[in-house]
Amino acid sequence: MRKTVIKVAESLSLALNPFLLIPVVFIVALFVTTFPSPVSQIRWLGVILLCNFIIPFWWVYFLDQRGIILDDTLANNKLHRKRLMALWPIIVIIGAEVLTMSFTGTHQPLYAVLMSGLAVTIIGGIISYYWKISAHMAGFSTVLTQLALLTGPWVLWGVVAIPFLIWARLVLHRHTPTQLFMGVVVPPLVIIGIFNLFGLI
Repeated sequence: MRKTVIKVAESLSLALNPFLLIPVVFIVALFVTTFPSPVSQIRWLGVILLCNFIIPFWWVYFLDQRGIILDDTLANNKLHRKRLMALWPIIVIIGAEVLTMSFTGTHQPLYAVLMSGLAVTIIGGIISYYWKISAHMAGFSTVLTQLALLTGPWVLWGVVAIPFLIWARLVLHRHTPTQLFMGVVVPPLVIIGIFNLFGLI
């Protein structure tokens, strides 16, 4: 029975992995953004698929093959700093995308999604240097908030998945309740602030 519970918790954690979910939001934002030409939109689609999907997954695989653990129990109290190894390429990539769009045209709302995603990642990285905030909860909270702002409040029905993800991370002994709570709360505050700054709310 215990093995089954662990398997279910691991499957939930894998399915709701932030490395998988957040780039999906970028693609949704891409298709609700008006570009000056279809060619420009296709170029950005290629950039997102390569830089936000393929490269991050390759990087995590590379770290895993080198024996660098990125997801472990609370007993590994130094893990939160090791996770920064997975975050820094993402910060560089999204930072480069934000800079590129700043000079070539701030196509909204994709620009706001990239900017808020960058801000959440940087803040999460700073917190992770000192403390183990839940990346899974932060990622899922980011996805729900951005999708709700892009497509409407119907997306907020996704909050029903939050208790299941919290359960999974607790069963796997990955986080404390406080770490999970902060992962849920911090991203919406940042994202809503940035969307409001751009006049998108």
